[in-house]
Amino acid sequence: MIKQFKAVFLSSVLSIYSNVLPMSLPLLIAVPAVTLFSQVAEAKTVPFILRKALGCNNMCEAIVVSQKTGNIYKVEYYDRIGANEGTEIVIEMNDYGDTWYKIINPVNGNSSSVYSVQRIN
Repeated sequence: MIKQFKAVFLSSVLSIYSNVLPMSLPLLIAVPAVTLFSQVAEAKTVPFILRKALGCNNMCEAIVVSQKTGNIYKVEYYDRIGANEGTEIVIEMNDYGDTWYKIINPVNGNSSSVYSVQRIN
């Protein structure tokens, strides 16, 4: 029964598109394939020191210092990560450093999506 249904369905689909296929075939050959989904830039993780935790109300806030550049940032993120002041945290960001995705506490594995970043110095 199912095989008969599949055969009837496929034959009806082929008969519907048999008039369209010869006309569209040259377009399928001439037009290169286009990816419908954009690729996400590769993410990298960068070490920071948590200088000061400013608390968590609606958003958690912290002051972090880049170990590489010494730049200081105020980061707002959604959930507690359980990091103590003076410990290393890791920020996941794009290759350019202008989009921060996630703040991670490597000690306990807790992480949270970053809401906003503001450079202080």
